[in-house]
Amino acid sequence: MCRIEKEQFDNICRVLQEISLGNLGYRLRHSNVHDYYDILVTHINLIGEIRKSNHLEFAPQHKRVSAREVLEFYLTPNYRIKKVNDATAKILEKDAAKLIGFPFDQLLNKESRKNWKHLKRDYRHYQPFSFGTQLYFKINKWLRFTCFWYVTQLPDKTIHISTLENKPEPRTTKGYNLPLSINSVVYPEDKHLGTEEKLINDIATFIEEHMDEPLISSKALTRFFGISEKKLIHGFKRVYGKTPYTYALAKRLQRARQLLQTTNKSVEEVAHSIGYFGKSGFYTAFKKQFGITPGQVKKQN
Repeated sequence: MCRIEKEQFDNICRVLQEISLGNLGYRLRHSNVHDYYDILVTHINLIGEIRKSNHLEFAPQHKRVSAREVLEFYLTPNYRIKKVNDATAKILEKDAAKLIGFPFDQLLNKESRKNWKHLKRDYRHYQPFSFGTQLYFKINKWLRFTCFWYVTQLPDKTIHISTLENKPEPRTTKGYNLPLSINSVVYPEDKHLGTEEKLINDIATFIEEHMDEPLISSKALTRFFGISEKKLIHGFKRVYGKTPYTYALAKRLQRARQLLQTTNKSVEEVAHSIGYFGKSGFYTAFKKQFGITPGQVKKQN
């Protein structure tokens, strides 16, 4: 007979209810002790992932928070909470006032704390910084909440962390504006951008002009240029024989190889100059592209 704790059972019921309402960020934690419970957790979490990946939307009727509400934190420069909005406090089942001064990373699960530590270290080179990442927040012993967050350093050094869903103003990141909701997209025929090929060339130029910044996602490109993701990918494959991601990666690595061959920059400096914040990822991508490590290229020159 499978015995589970009351809190585990309550959380299972809650997550199933949240999924049925379209709130797809809730995940159950495995016990790593009770096999039957962990199998059930795996299946429930998988339902959430599948629904989320398919962008299925349901009319939210949640009495605590809508699936479409903006969730956000404001942090001090040393990553303690200055302010948290009511929707986020409800999700985390915390008192917003009591969270003030609390270390942000203590709200995260173990894996997200580790990733957050690496992100803080990697982005210290960039002022102001701006990036996106997936974070898992602890709600209680057995329940987590996850979604994609944008992290931005404001002019006064305050750190803003937000889901940015359905916000009215555009987000500015490293010199380009990204519309925040698919509802705000204006498609090419409405913007009179000309032929699809011209638009693809414009996007390719944009990618090359921002090679020193983190790789922008295909989804963000679709929002910025007002083109569907399907047209974007098919257009790039037709014009350049690559997806936008592989095109951008190839251009960055070609630039990196040129810098290694023609300048005195270190491997780490070259990696940073093309948007990499850790050497390991740069080494792996470079060797896969050219069959030789950055260090070997450096030695040859």
